[in-house]
Amino acid sequence: MMESHNYILGTDTEELERLKFQHTVWQPYVQKLWQAAGISIGHTIIDMGAGPGFASYDLAEMVRKKGRVVALERSDNYFQYIKEEIKIKNLSQITAIQLDLMAEEMPSLQADFIWCRWVACFVNDVQKLIDNAAKMLKPGGKIIFNEYTHYETYRLIPASPLQEEFVQKVLQSWRDNGGEPNIARQLPEMLRNDGFEIIHTQPRCFAARPNELIWHWPASYLRIGSKRLVELGYQTSQWAAAIEETIRNYEADTQSIFITPMVLEIIAQKKI
Repeated sequence: MMESHNYILGTDTEELERLKFQHTVWQPYVQKLWQAAGISIGHTIIDMGAGPGFASYDLAEMVRKKGRVVALERSDNYFQYIKEEIKIKNLSQITAIQLDLMAEEMPSLQADFIWCRWVACFVNDVQKLIDNAAKMLKPGGKIIFNEYTHYETYRLIPASPLQEEFVQKVLQSWRDNGGEPNIARQLPEMLRNDGFEIIHTQPRCFAARPNELIWHWPASYLRIGSKRLVELGYQTSQWAAAIEETIRNYEADTQSIFITPMVLEIIAQKKI
């Protein structure tokens, strides 16, 4: 699954499956956030940077046939996946539009809500992302972000120097490609300066044991992300193999703890 518009994390089948699992882990927290924002039947929602569309499918079930979900996605692979899933799931209320959030004109929309998860941390112009979102929201509409605010909380207990090195390499690779992993620290002020009012913030960070579902969210990225760092030239295959061995050793110890990277939920309302 090679494509010209690739992402720093890749868009191959293994990454798509990781994103599907990630969505499953986060689904109850995201559903609660959407309900707190007021999403309901009949609303128009933009999924800004939809990836393979897992959030779009859930949002479509919330707004039902009376509503509309517009999934904006750059990747060829993910865009094709969304189009196929719309047919399979009979979700005619979803419209998929392939575009680059940083390089192309946004569609002419007046949405009730925009959902933006783990997109701001990768783009090279967050102000442009916010400006584009503001143009597509109705007065009084809301944008909902899930973004990292302290990626460095991503840690194994007992401490693993190899895993800590992995975190630093991830931070470097994202920044080298124009992103900012801890972008949620900047978003509230940027939103306020762009005419939004912050109406909700909530940090999310978990401590998981090997027998718990959420353990496999940071563990799966450690496995896949280490291989991706090798592909990008940041590390060697021997290093990635050592990462895999480290994970297996920690998973064999039921007293191990994985602390997840801290995410900040933000709901901001466009002023009327």
